[in-house]
Amino acid sequence: MRVRGIGWGIVLLLAMAWGGCTSSNTEEIGEERTGGEGTSETEATTQEAAVEPITSAHGLAWDVPDRFRPVTPSSSMRVAEYELPAEDPDVKPAELALFFFGPGIGGGTQANLERWAAQFRQPDGSDAMERATLETFTTDSGLEVSTIALTGIYEPSTMSSAPSFDHPGWALYGAVVEGEGGPWFFKAVGPEAVIEAHRGALEGLYRSVRLSS
Repeated sequence: MRVRGIGWGIVLLLAMAWGGCTSSNTEEIGEERTGGEGTSETEATTQEAAVEPITSAHGLAWDVPDRFRPVTPSSSMRVAEYELPAEDPDVKPAELALFFFGPGIGGGTQANLERWAAQFRQPDGSDAMERATLETFTTDSGLEVSTIALTGIYEPSTMSSAPSFDHPGWALYGAVVEGEGGPWFFKAVGPEAVIEAHRGALEGLYRSVRLSS
């Protein structure tokens, strides 16, 4: 009887050990699928959706800064899209999107700059276009680039029936690229501090644009 009791004790211990290992493995798999402890489901989905950087499209090529994280374009109108990270984890990242509607399509440069400016309401009620910083330059490859920089309360237009929403303290740094096969439209928007932190990198990207071979 003593031997039988010891045998059942051993079996019970083995069963408990096996059950503990199974539980531990399940938890590890669960953490891996959700991005691990401290990572939200949204962040895990973003990590899984990581895409290769697009550096050329529709006849245009450009250099992508190392810190710009490529993401899947959120709409069919966006040729490429990048996330510009914030230094502060509590601050929303900015985004850079490239739009292309076809050769000669999309409206004139001035009209687009004014449309973007109109999305940034000024707290004092002043005209946004008058507060904007505008610059035009020609790249080494001969493309003409017109940029606009502006801060304010971002009120993006929406084509749906959903109500508009405001983003106070946001900034814009966009560029319209003109050349054979264009125009192309780069639009970077996000919290002012984030756009400012990436301002030099954005300008570098805009100055790097060239016709793709």
